[in-house]
Amino acid sequence: MKILITLPFFFLLNTNNCISQSITIDENSFGFIVLDDTMYNGTGFVLSSPTTVITCAHVIDSTKKISFVPYKTGTPFVLKLIWYDINNDIAVLQSQKNICRKPLLPDTAFLIQTRQHLFYIGYDVSKSKPNEKAFQVNNAVVSAFGKAQSGNTVVNFLEFNGVGIPGYSGGPVFNDEGKVVALMREAWFKQGIKGGQVQLINRAFSLKALFER
Repeated sequence: MKILITLPFFFLLNTNNCISQSITIDENSFGFIVLDDTMYNGTGFVLSSPTTVITCAHVIDSTKKISFVPYKTGTPFVLKLIWYDINNDIAVLQSQKNICRKPLLPDTAFLIQTRQHLFYIGYDVSKSKPNEKAFQVNNAVVSAFGKAQSGNTVVNFLEFNGVGIPGYSGGPVFNDEGKVVALMREAWFKQGIKGGQVQLINRAFSLKALFER
């Protein structure tokens, strides 16, 4: 199966069975996490409610002013920290105003399989001026999934090869139904025991902890 994604978000084309599928995502449902109005620190997304923003816990700093800047409008929304789980690396924040018309929807089951197709959105912090072009959309195929110990918590995760850039942390990972299955957490380079090609491994954490709290 070959997946093609173009902006605005998203157009998916399945070339195997000639069935085209369109998934429309509100372009204000994801954006920048900004600290003290100047530090563009990572990615966040609006989930389930038009006032609720999700990102990684390591992206935010509770001692600083936290804002969410949507991809499309660029209008900042000041956020209040509601819930914070360092082991699952999830932070839930709240805006007093609606951020978007159609928040993203979660897939709470986390029924992941190897070779499953995913796509994900992240902010490239290397861009000198944060703008729409700083966001990237990438295809991925699951290479591994499972459980890992994080502090005193067992965390559900998935891994895949592909682009991983500082600033992607907190970005949404989607299945082919356009539902969020995980959030981007970290990336590292890996080389085979006997050398060979170096691969960039991305790891994303499940959102299950949000619904079990």
